Amino acid sequence: MELIEKNKSEILLGFLFIESLLLSLLVGSAGTFWALFAISVATAFFYVILKFNVHPARVLVDEHRYDIFLVVVMTAMLDANISIISNRIILPVILLAYFYGLRYLMGTFIKGTLNQVQRNSLNLAVLLTIFLGGNLITNLSMILERNIGGLAAFPSSALLFMLVYLLSFYNFVKSKVARKRAKVYAAVLALILSEVALLSGFYLEKYPNIYNSENAGNIAIATAPLFMVVIYYLLYGLLIHKVEKRIYPKLILEYIGVASVIIITLFITIKWLG
Repeated sequence: MELIEKNKSEILLGFLFIESLLLSLLVGSAGTFWALFAISVATAFFYVILKFNVHPARVLVDEHRYDIFLVVVMTAMLDANISIISNRIILPVILLAYFYGLRYLMGTFIKGTLNQVQRNSLNLAVLLTIFLGGNLITNLSMILERNIGGLAAFPSSALLFMLVYLLSFYNFVKSKVARKRAKVYAAVLALILSEVALLSGFYLEKYPNIYNSENAGNIAIATAPLFMVVIYYLLYGLLIHKVEKRIYPKLILEYIGVASVIIITLFITIKWLG
């Protein structure tokens, strides 16, 4: 019992892993899937507050409340997107990598100080959350497009704006970079990405997908979130270097070069449907 008490947070993390695996097997059963999804989100929440030693009633006022928000939302979005990983052999490997990274990220939050490697880990977590959230919003737009046409682009853009703004503001503040102008920079990033979503939303009828599932309950990997992550990586990176006064022409070219290679690769590899 003492061993269980000492490692109860790790046990909860193990339950999270098992629940994510089970979710991948239940995508065809909507009711069971969403019931287990709710349990998974609750498990993620209790894992985080247990790791931070926070009482549930004090979550909203605790210093780690934004860290709790990030981890729970990121894990929930991973589980909601679980059907995009169609390969049952690769899936456990991806989930193991995710939960190992989550464990490392939690250790970073507990320490309270961020070196460059830990800051990069935080940036990666934010990028992953933006991709997963953007993918869910885009898939929702595809469903709405069948009923309300091009108007589906507007609610999806509003949702994406809120998601990117909150995550960007959190990232600026947590990284202790541009804290004085965090709201302005976060709003600029959110506005640019939501405009990209708005423009792409008018073309959802012939939307490009990398993976398209025959099962209506599954979620496709839409290319718009991938492009948005690349754009966010480019703009956020340049903003950080500008604030730290470490920006120079060669660095700008490096960022643009990396972003261009990724975008060109996406255009070559995507499967255009419609």
